[in-house]
Amino acid sequence: MDVTEMYSSLEEVKADFSLLNEEFEKIKSKEGVFKYPDYTNDRFAEINNLINNSDFEEPVRINKAWSLMKEIRKIHFTGKLSVKHILTFANSSEVLLRFSKYCTELDDEEYWRGLADAYITQDYESISYEIIRSLFCANRNKKECLMNEEESSFFKSLPQKIKVYRAMTLKESESGKFRFSWTLDEEIAENFLERNSMIYDEEMTIHEMEIDKSDALAYFKSRNEEEIIYLKK
Repeated sequence: MDVTEMYSSLEEVKADFSLLNEEFEKIKSKEGVFKYPDYTNDRFAEINNLINNSDFEEPVRINKAWSLMKEIRKIHFTGKLSVKHILTFANSSEVLLRFSKYCTELDDEEYWRGLADAYITQDYESISYEIIRSLFCANRNKKECLMNEEESSFFKSLPQKIKVYRAMTLKESESGKFRFSWTLDEEIAENFLERNSMIYDEEMTIHEMEIDKSDALAYFKSRNEEEIIYLKK
């Protein structure tokens, strides 16, 4: 089968997936080819799910399976898989978990730039607060690399006292144990309040406070949320 051409049916997908598994078994024994075997295994599981999950339309399943198998053959099977590739193509629900697993291979600048990219991409409701906090609190140099040039310039221009807002549950507000994502814009906090009130079965409120800029780790603009990362000391 010419794997450079799109499959025409799920039967072709299944047939080639069987061949791919055979190739995998042969290559796994070669030393040094699979530096990140867990990621390759997850890709195989994803293909298997596409084949057997009828929640998606067949053309979508075929296209996605073809793309994944092409990636495995061209990148995984040739030893070209890298942390950069994994973080670039990881699902938004898992990118921070991938980052936390492989970040020891990154130098300080790569770490902070990679963390910023992963955090902005991540659907962080699906990952624990403790994991994200530990990543932001890493004992590494060049923490200024969390922000791009525009963000860094804006952050430096902020006064020493900053007013920030956060939409949160009443439980969080009353506990005083706040999470780290805040905004400089009250209207943005109100939008989050409206959205979260529809998602969560809890009473919500907007908490406003003034913080020391020294307790703010970074300012992120890319999601248009005027976001401040605040880690209370």
